[in-house]
Amino acid sequence: MVKTTEYYFYYVIVNFLRPIWSIILNIFFVIKYTSLYIFSKKSREKYIENKKKFDDCKIILDFNKWYKEVYSYKPDGEIVIHGKHIIGFLDHDNTPLEFFMSFGDCDEQGSYIKKGLKKLRYKAWRIWMKGNSLQNNHFDCLIQLSDGLFCLFNYGNNIIEKSFDTCMEKFKSQHKMFKDCNVYFKCLI
Repeated sequence: MVKTTEYYFYYVIVNFLRPIWSIILNIFFVIKYTSLYIFSKKSREKYIENKKKFDDCKIILDFNKWYKEVYSYKPDGEIVIHGKHIIGFLDHDNTPLEFFMSFGDCDEQGSYIKKGLKKLRYKAWRIWMKGNSLQNNHFDCLIQLSDGLFCLFNYGNNIIEKSFDTCMEKFKSQHKMFKDCNVYFKCLI
C-alpha cells in the first residue's frame, strides 16, 4: 500500500482527533453506565457475566465463540437527516462498563479483542480501514500468529493470511463496500 496524503489525513483523524471526540462523548456515557451499574441489578449482573466469560477466553477460538454466542452488535448512535439514516454519529470508544453491558460496534470489537489477546501474550493491533463512503469505515483486530502468519479477527470470522496486506485483500474481496479500500493502518491505541 502506498502512503498518500489521504492516508496521512485519516491517520491523524483516527489516531489524534477521534480520541478527543471519544473522551468528550464518554463523559455522558460514563455517567449513564455507572448509574446503570449502581442502580440496576440486571445491568450489573449482565456486566459481571459478560466480563467473566470474556476474561475466561484463553485462545483465539474462545474469543471467536464469545463474539458469536455472547456479543451483540450495537452501533453508537443514529440520526436521520433528510430521510437518510446515519449510523455511528455518536461513535466513541466504549468504556468497559458500557461494552460489557450493551456491547458496541467495530471499534470496540477491535479494541477489546486486542486487549484480551495482549493479556495472552499475542501480538495484536487495532486496525482501521476506509470504505467507499464516510459512513463505511471499519475497525478490526490484526493478530500475528507466528512469523509470516496473520489473522484478521473480523468479528470471529477469522481471515488468516501471510501478511497484513494479504489479510486486507481477502477482507476487501469479501466486503464490497471495502473493495476499493486503499487506506488502512495499525492504530496507535
